[in-house]
Amino acid sequence: MVVGVHSRAVIIVVTFNSEKYIRKCLDSLIEWSAKSQIIVVDNNSRDRTVSIISEFNEKHNCVICIELNENIGFGPAHNVVFSLFPSHRYILINQDAWLIGDTLDFIDRAMDNDDRVGVCGIPLVYPDGKPQSFSYPFSSWQKWFLQILRVQAIAFIIIKIPVLYKLLSKKPLFNEYLRRRLTASVIDTGFSGQTRDVDWVCGAAMVLNGDFVKQCGGFDNNIFLYGEDEDICLMAHKLGFKVVAVDAPPVVHVFGWGVNKVNHFVADLKYTSLKYFIQKNMRRPVDRFLMRAILPLHVYGFKGFFRAFIKRN
Repeated sequence: MVVGVHSRAVIIVVTFNSEKYIRKCLDSLIEWSAKSQIIVVDNNSRDRTVSIISEFNEKHNCVICIELNENIGFGPAHNVVFSLFPSHRYILINQDAWLIGDTLDFIDRAMDNDDRVGVCGIPLVYPDGKPQSFSYPFSSWQKWFLQILRVQAIAFIIIKIPVLYKLLSKKPLFNEYLRRRLTASVIDTGFSGQTRDVDWVCGAAMVLNGDFVKQCGGFDNNIFLYGEDEDICLMAHKLGFKVVAVDAPPVVHVFGWGVNKVNHFVADLKYTSLKYFIQKNMRRPVDRFLMRAILPLHVYGFKGFFRAFIKRN
């Protein structure tokens, strides 16, 4: 049953055991998104997440909380909102992310000026202000192999060698790595609001065109966690929509900040989702084979490779 139509925008926050950050996330949305409806979908949290949202709502009375009786995954939880709340635009913000500026005003202007934008990515920073990856070239075995070799660290050396920088900066596969290394102070006032076409953007902070969501049907319900953001961007390209990144005030995103240990439970979910992603989206048999072969290293790293190999193969 459709609950209602929101002509402007609906903000979606999917939660699961997010008591540590959800209040900060919601506070920022109240401060910087007065024109949007905020909807939280809770994936059966076992901590105080839901009670914190209830306390928050007693004060502000502006959040719709949908409590699920099982954890259905990141993309499928968003699909629940897509089906119940038809909207002109959907703003997706992670449970461990928060706004620090008028980012959504920049998004509105960018997407209002071009109705062929299906997906818009928002810049991300860590809590200490350092830039975080948010737009990427499409996944391939070459890209994953470079990530395994820690090409980001190599990129820092490359930009100091003029000849190599000039040569490699023209290559799409290196461009995003070099762009992140060259980004200086990202929290400033010199944002242009301009967009650039990209392959795909991070789902931690992305905006979806409502017409595009209608056409594609939302996220693939077979992907529980990881790969769903690239998959929906691939759908946008196939349907003739643009995928862009916008130069706007960044969103703070905690994930990975200062974390060195591998969470094997999450890694297992990532492995399963990316295995499905490869089968679905890699058309050439050789690409499927090579990506499947290096998937354990891509997900678990060298330390977890043998554990993953024994468990999954």
